[in-house]
Amino acid sequence: ASPPPPGGEDGLPFELRALEACLEEAVDALSTAVESLDKAAHPVFDKLVQGVSKALLEAARRHKTTLSRLDNKVGNVHEELEKILDSESELLDMCLTRKRHAAAEALRLPSPAQSPVLGPAADAARQRSGELLDREAAEDLENMVEAYFEQLDGSAKRLQELREYIDSTEDYVNIELDSHRNQLIQLELLLTVASVCIGIYAVVGAIFGMNIRFVPGDAGAGGAGGDGQPGYRFFVWVVVAGFLGSAAVFGAIVAYCRWKRLMLL
Repeated sequence: ASPPPPGGEDGLPFELRALEACLEEAVDALSTAVESLDKAAHPVFDKLVQGVSKALLEAARRHKTTLSRLDNKVGNVHEELEKILDSESELLDMCLTRKRHAAAEALRLPSPAQSPVLGPAADAARQRSGELLDREAAEDLENMVEAYFEQLDGSAKRLQELREYIDSTEDYVNIELDSHRNQLIQLELLLTVASVCIGIYAVVGAIFGMNIRFVPGDAGAGGAGGDGQPGYRFFVWVVVAGFLGSAAVFGAIVAYCRWKRLMLL
């Protein structure tokens, strides 16, 4: 009597059905995690483009951490499946039931010592039967592993697309932050220039304020006081000239900064 077929009800041996169950569980779990991350991450990074907040940054950090972990897991499983598909010896080593069936089939055929006449033919038949069984087993296992490999490859591509989207969003946010930072620097430069000009005006006013005699209503010809010293009218001219001079210095510095593209206001 011939030995029982190596497969179960679905045509696959037990070890391959067990492997298929493990691959299905692992690949489905990774695919579900990738899909959930993709749906959760896109709204967060879309909001980051509109405005940066502490809550959004914290959510983005969590999603990036999850992305890195999932990328490592998917990459490891993807790499192992690729090694299996590239190595025919590993495919054959996993087909344990096929090997047992081939050994049982070989025992049914007479050996050269048992039958000098049928021995060589039996050896050839044994070899052809083993090669056929190996080919069938390798094809069954390769088809099964390749199906899950393609599914996992789709998850890996989806993770890559999500990573590129996150990187592009971060680049955009960094550009926006740099733009705001540059505007603050320009405002600081403008205030510094204004402070310098006001300081010059204050120094001029302080110097002349201590040396000009100011007596309201006491103004002679040319703005001089009754004792010939500069009076109120001269003080007013000094104040106006100091203000106009400070404003001119401020305008000149701003024009120079804009000419050198240090200020884009």
